[in-house]
Amino acid sequence: AEIGTGTTFVNLADDTGLVVPPSDPGALRQAMCRLWADPDAAERMGQSAESRYRTHFTARQMVDSYVSVYRELAPHP
Repeated sequence: AEIGTGTTFVNLADDTGLVVPPSDPGALRQAMCRLWADPDAAERMGQSAESRYRTHFTARQMVDSYVSVYRELAPHP
């Protein structure tokens, strides 16, 4: 669900998953039925999500990103 907390950065609509409005069980049901009815699309989204995870969200990637930001902000000797 798009809840305004960065979820659209983590999950790319129709690429790494589906996005539904918050508090909308009908939309959630429809999204789940879509994935159930199209296992090839579900598999593609799953593979894309795993690839995005490995590129952006592993512990190593997260640490490297934070270190990069800290280096930019820290005074240079």
